[in-house]
Amino acid sequence: MTFTNSSSAASAMQAAETHVAFHNDGTPKSSTRFATAPVDMVHPTVRVREIGHSEEWAEWRIFRDLTDRWGEVNWYDAAKKPIDKLEGDPALLAHMCAQMWDEITFIVCKDSAFGVLFEAEFCSRESELDTTKERGALESNWYKRLKPHAVVVKVLLDGLKQLAERFPGVQFGVPEESVIYENRPAVWAFVPDGLLSDEKRTELGRAILDL
Repeated sequence: MTFTNSSSAASAMQAAETHVAFHNDGTPKSSTRFATAPVDMVHPTVRVREIGHSEEWAEWRIFRDLTDRWGEVNWYDAAKKPIDKLEGDPALLAHMCAQMWDEITFIVCKDSAFGVLFEAEFCSRESELDTTKERGALESNWYKRLKPHAVVVKVLLDGLKQLAERFPGVQFGVPEESVIYENRPAVWAFVPDGLLSDEKRTELGRAILDL
């Protein structure tokens, strides 16, 4: 499903839906990309573990919170983000909102290119320790079944290897837990603007949730 909670986006949705033509396998035939973020704007960096480099950190240059999960512009710290390019261009905002999926995506800007970031959180023993302790449920079967953080990260990275083969052009990683709610292990998948069709984005979202 695609969620769009922007009245300004809705007015341009029809044009956005015809922006990119796709081959039968879901990859784009061509794409006239919208404008990128200003090159002189400093991108925040986030440490990410990438496929094949589980013991090393890569740095992603990414504005990861330009919108919320429903496509509404996130004005927090707006002066340090390319918000004006989204808010000032209803067609661009509609175009990007049309590429969101369910409630696990955000509109982002990575390396000066707009795209959609899939983010799915997973539970580990460490991430759920405090809340489980508060409930007095440390002896519950649910908590005992949880794996340590490092084990969950390894499992996620192993699973992402197969997804990378199925979705060429998508950038996958496991971000540093400090940027995720409750320090949970999570999966990120950055989909550049126009890379995937609606069907392929749905396939990707479901595959991530099934990890």
